[in-house]
Amino acid sequence: MVLRKQLFALLLAAALLSCTSVELDNPCDRRNNSTPSPECYLPSSSSSSVDGGSSSSVDGSSSSSVGGGSSSSIGGSSSSSIGGSSSSSVDGSSSSSVDGGSSSSAESSSSAFSMCDGKEYDPLTQRCKNGIVENKCGDFYYDPTDIVHSTKFCYDNTELRSKCGDVPNGAEYDPSSTCCGTGKYSLSTQFCYSSSKVGNFCGDNPQKSYNPDLYECKPNSNGIYLKTGKPNDGSRTYDAVLIGEQVWMAENLNYAASGSMCGNGSNNTTTCDTYGRFYNWNTAMNGATSSTAVPSGVRGVCPSGWHLPSDAEWSTLMQFINPSCTATSDCTNAGKHLKASTGWIFHNGTENLDTYGFSALPGGNGDSDGSFHNFGERGFWWSATERDSDFAWLRYMYYNLSDVVRFSLPKYQLFSVRCLQD
Repeated sequence: MVLRKQLFALLLAAALLSCTSVELDNPCDRRNNSTPSPECYLPSSSSSSVDGGSSSSVDGSSSSSVGGGSSSSIGGSSSSSIGGSSSSSVDGSSSSSVDGGSSSSAESSSSAFSMCDGKEYDPLTQRCKNGIVENKCGDFYYDPTDIVHSTKFCYDNTELRSKCGDVPNGAEYDPSSTCCGTGKYSLSTQFCYSSSKVGNFCGDNPQKSYNPDLYECKPNSNGIYLKTGKPNDGSRTYDAVLIGEQVWMAENLNYAASGSMCGNGSNNTTTCDTYGRFYNWNTAMNGATSSTAVPSGVRGVCPSGWHLPSDAEWSTLMQFINPSCTATSDCTNAGKHLKASTGWIFHNGTENLDTYGFSALPGGNGDSDGSFHNFGERGFWWSATERDSDFAWLRYMYYNLSDVVRFSLPKYQLFSVRCLQD
């Protein structure tokens, strides 16, 4: 029995001695005074420190520090610090800090950029293929620098469209605009002329197309105004507007021809400047004979390059405004589109829209004795066409009518003149 106990004691001593010896050939044994390799920690499940200074885990599943100074995790799934100064994670899935100083993650985020053969690109909207950065458009990727796709753009991140003109510097557009040559224009406020020139809609004018090189809009007006080549009588230049294919003076003629008068028989320049001068038919024709032609060919008292319109040319104007009008009758509702919006006696139910910028004013009419009538109520305009030897055709508008009346009156009476471009 004693021998057995002695043998047991010797075996126990040998075992204790082996537990205290250093495993010099084991790189993971801390007793050999060497730094353990990182793989010695695999697959450590967790490391924690409570009220300690630090806690770390290398490729472990979690690392936490409560009240400590720092906590870090490399390659692990999470790292947190509560009350500590910092917490970091490298290639970890999450990192958090509560009441700590900082928290950072080196994992790639959506705002991070990658490199493609030395070129930076955003993986969310681009990709790198064979060293080329391609843009994403819906489910499609394209190279915006190649010959084919340099003329394209991605609309709404879903649809690849051709740039205006199908050229690299062409404009991009959306549903509110479209192409005009290499540029673009707004569908609600502009138009494309001759497939290359962008023009603006002029107020409420229903005529939506004109040559922007020749005409322009003006503020607070519906008229399509002539830019250059405006009528000039030697002392005054007049505005002119495009209506249909005709270009009309937008003011009454104020040329001081022999026998002409200002309104109310006076030579008050203020009246002349507003309503123009008044002419009998022979003065307006300046010695020319009657004409029914289109164009009339009668310059009359009009400036060079302009002429007194024939009765047929007045009818052309009426039929553009109201296609149902005939050449030999009054024209329904044309008056409200031609009358100036101000200057007429008010009449309830009558609209004065000045839709085309013609701006007809009620200068009235005069007799050869110098008396004038209908000022503020009516406007009269001669044509180059006579009805007979004593009467000539004209157009007039009345303050309480929306129509334009075709009528003939004695040639000796004095009416206004509007000239038409040759």
